[in-house]
Amino acid sequence: MVRVRHYGDRIAARRRDFSSTMVFQVVTLISTAVIFPINVRGLGASDYGQYIVLYVIFGLIGLAVFAAPNAAVTQLVLQLGYDSRATRKVAKRQIVLTGAPSAVIGILIAVALLGWDVLLPAVLILAVDFLLTSLTGLNTATVFAVDGVVRAARLKLITPTMKTCGVVLVALVGGLSIVTLALVNIVASATLLWMSDRAVRRPLVPSEVVDNSPSPRELVRYSWYYGTTMLTNVIQNEGEKLVLATWRPTQEVGQYAAAYRIVTVSMLPLSAMGFAANRWFLKRDLRK
Repeated sequence: MVRVRHYGDRIAARRRDFSSTMVFQVVTLISTAVIFPINVRGLGASDYGQYIVLYVIFGLIGLAVFAAPNAAVTQLVLQLGYDSRATRKVAKRQIVLTGAPSAVIGILIAVALLGWDVLLPAVLILAVDFLLTSLTGLNTATVFAVDGVVRAARLKLITPTMKTCGVVLVALVGGLSIVTLALVNIVASATLLWMSDRAVRRPLVPSEVVDNSPSPRELVRYSWYYGTTMLTNVIQNEGEKLVLATWRPTQEVGQYAAAYRIVTVSMLPLSAMGFAANRWFLKRDLRK
């Protein structure tokens, strides 16, 4: 009877996890449905293509700087039992040290592909928004590892909600451009950083061992494991946009990206399941 109740509780918890991530995915879908036509019509195919290329570069360099390390933080805390605060501190140091040179490289790549006209939006997107997103990603990964899927998903709702409101407001006043879109994203990222920073500063689950932190080398090793898989997925899903930007006008990049955006809608349930399942399978390694 106790075992049946135990499995019943686990099923109920996983339903809550999946429901929370589906809510986030649905809100993201609504946000995309509102923002996407506004951006395409307001910017035009050429400028929209430049905007997409900038964020493709953002995603590629972001893999090494924050996406892979944040996934590693989740495993180090959940499965290997490292203290969340200490692990976050090690990861934050790594992100800051690698983020600055990576941002410069990203800006140089953007200028080489698109010309000097995109310098200002490249700096806003690949430096300011990049740094903010790196730190918010680390905070939400820490919340995900310590507090669970539901709380992390609630935090992540801030970004699509604020971006939607911001883009609609900018479009109504007639000031839509790559720069204003970048500023909207920066405001959304800064708000999420403030909220997530408050979440990780509150008392977290105490560690069983005082000052139990992974070494920088261990974090790099786990980041490498995640990074190789993530890189393959990004190249598969986004790499052709960079190829198009290199050999074809940015107008064609915008047209291609607009069509591809519709395809991603079908992936929402899988994305929700994948986000929630990360925590389900990272059980504590008792051998550590």
